[in-house]
Amino acid sequence: MLKGYNNNLFYNKNINSEGIIFFVQRWTELFASKTISSYQFYITNSIVGLHEILDIIDKTLDGSFTTLGNFEACSNELLEIVKNDSILINHEKGIYNRLLSHLATKVKSIDNRPVLLRLKNEYSYLLKKIEPKYQNYIMEDLLTAIEHNDFKSIEAYTKLLASMCIHKGWTPHGALNLVKNLFFKNISINEDEEQFNLNNLWLLFKASLDVDKQFDMYIRISFNHLKDNPSPDQFITLMKRSNLEVLTTDEIKEKHPISQFKSNTKYIHWSTTAKDFYAASHKLVNYINSKITILSFYNKLHNQIDDSVIYLFENNNSKVIKVKKEDLYDYNAFLDSSNKVFENTMNVYSNQNINIKTTQNALKCVFNYANISSCSVFPEEKFINLWIALESFMKTGQYGNIISHIKEVLPAITCKRYIYKLVRNFAEDCIRCKVSFNVQYLNINLKSEKKQELVKLLIAAIKDPISYNKISTLCSVNSLLKFRLIELHDILENNKSLREKIEKHHQTVSWQIQRLYRIRNEIAHSALLQKNYINTYIGHLYDYLAILISEVIYVCSENIILCINEILPYLKDNFDVFMNIDIKKSSQDFLLEDGVINCL
Repeated sequence: MLKGYNNNLFYNKNINSEGIIFFVQRWTELFASKTISSYQFYITNSIVGLHEILDIIDKTLDGSFTTLGNFEACSNELLEIVKNDSILINHEKGIYNRLLSHLATKVKSIDNRPVLLRLKNEYSYLLKKIEPKYQNYIMEDLLTAIEHNDFKSIEAYTKLLASMCIHKGWTPHGALNLVKNLFFKNISINEDEEQFNLNNLWLLFKASLDVDKQFDMYIRISFNHLKDNPSPDQFITLMKRSNLEVLTTDEIKEKHPISQFKSNTKYIHWSTTAKDFYAASHKLVNYINSKITILSFYNKLHNQIDDSVIYLFENNNSKVIKVKKEDLYDYNAFLDSSNKVFENTMNVYSNQNINIKTTQNALKCVFNYANISSCSVFPEEKFINLWIALESFMKTGQYGNIISHIKEVLPAITCKRYIYKLVRNFAEDCIRCKVSFNVQYLNINLKSEKKQELVKLLIAAIKDPISYNKISTLCSVNSLLKFRLIELHDILENNKSLREKIEKHHQTVSWQIQRLYRIRNEIAHSALLQKNYINTYIGHLYDYLAILISEVIYVCSENIILCINEILPYLKDNFDVFMNIDIKKSSQDFLLEDGVINCL
């Protein structure tokens, strides 16, 4: 959750509605770059899933996909999403029941075209019926939940709305700024009013979600006067032949007179509509990429397009917006780069033990490709290099094909310390909310460098009734923080709920890996891609890679196992052992037992 978003911030703006406070806190957390993946927005909802399965059916019918793997994974995931879609249940029960029926249909062979065609027609019809109304239903039910301070419903509807925003072209940065500006910059304290007008603000919010803004964008051209380079005039001609508009500083100032562009400089100009200026910037990068590929192939560019900064003007506003390249891609903002993690990595690199050489070589390959991805401008290049890093690291020869090395092992590794990750993040959230546990009955140092010991203490404290009540009181300064505490308490108090939480996360990761593999194949084999979502998928891929490396480094630093070919099976086995614990015979405190906490 965001630092500085405690309840007092809202009270000082005369925002006293607990529901709206929780909504803004959760919305900003969903889209913040430093939020761990478990609490970030989820792309797929019923609408997005229907678009996705229709795309998969089309590509299965035209021969792009030669197995039913993608169709089956998407159908199973969409079935779970629809089952739990309260919007369909409450507003469109007929469509809900028909979707459940169709999604349960089994296609026995990829050659069974009539069944696939029937499903395609059914899904297309149902999508046309529900999509125009779906977001309005969400907005209505979300407002009702806010008015009744129903935090669980606010949580569910906010996540659905977030998915719709990404689907319609908002970027995480843009969606985050929309709500921050709407609920803070547009509200002024009026001493004659006890509260702000929620209905008026909600109408403004609802209207803002569907507005496309017009953007004028510019990227500077720099000329390198080298022997083999084309002259400036020749280069401009090449740009124009590629259908790229080139303007001088003087020409730009005719339209934007207050702009501060460098004199005697030329810029590539492009106009587009987008939900926010980050989305516009991504569209510009993709547009230029589509135009200059032939120039790059024949080595005609010589790094003469300065893509480090994009200059934008929104809706003919005279104020220039500057977007740096690194602002567009901040996937590693949540990465644990503490001194201990870094030092452990350096120690693994410098270890002279012969048994660790294979792991060191694998890590070098991962870091090389991850760095290539980081330095790339274009999203397809970023994605494919991260996938190569993951694929090369996990290929041990222990499975029949490359994807099985990832699908069979990675979900287990990402889930192995899932509860640990949630509890540790709770400690970080407390710090962000300026909540301290250095009080009577607790005396827990949330900033302790001994993270595993900290997690163990927090689990024990949350499970203890007296300590839990004390923590609950301390967390009341932030509605979302207290909500998160209640969630953790419910998970940790019930062994069955804990198991189900991990199993659900394991299944979600498995579906997502299948999706990422499909995207990898589309880039590699047909260069086709849903560009709306690729930046989010890059973030997911980076997250999985970071978790994987972290787990391998931990095992090596503890000298448990040193060879990568043995570490990966060990990590999977560790997860399997944890999941095979008989929870019916286990005590309520089984998480705190040494063998179990080590699995976490």
